[in-house]
Amino acid sequence: MIKTARHLGFAAVILASALSFATQPAAAQAKDPIIGTWVLNFGKSDFKAIAPPQSKTLIFVAGDNGFTEKSKILNANGATDQWEYTVKYDGSEASMPPESPLNSVSLKRVDANTIVRSGTMRKKVVETVTYKLSNGGKVLTVTTVGKDDAANDTVQVYDKQ
Repeated sequence: MIKTARHLGFAAVILASALSFATQPAAAQAKDPIIGTWVLNFGKSDFKAIAPPQSKTLIFVAGDNGFTEKSKILNANGATDQWEYTVKYDGSEASMPPESPLNSVSLKRVDANTIVRSGTMRKKVVETVTYKLSNGGKVLTVTTVGKDDAANDTVQVYDKQ
């Protein structure tokens, strides 16, 4: 009887350990602070040489070692743009949808609060976007720098919803 109880106790410890390891990737992924809905804060953003949109929302959904970003934009002229793409933090290229001005993007996590995205057109990097979280993960600053076209450089500040 004592031997059986020991075996059951040992089996329970092994099962608990296995379950712990099985849930670790999901738990680590859920802690990605960029995940969530972000709304553009016009008062803190700078669109420099381009007309700011009437509204813009970014939604980041956790993915396998990365995320899916969904953009919803009501442009200054009243036209709407929406697209989504899925990308990983491993630096591999991810295709962009046809309505995007880019052909592909790749990500690199610099630290817990900073992500750099490179955007390409016809296999040439044309922009670098830096996502920087601050204020305890409640503010996202998205800085876009064009490689050959500074007219599209922006600093967009988003508040987490």
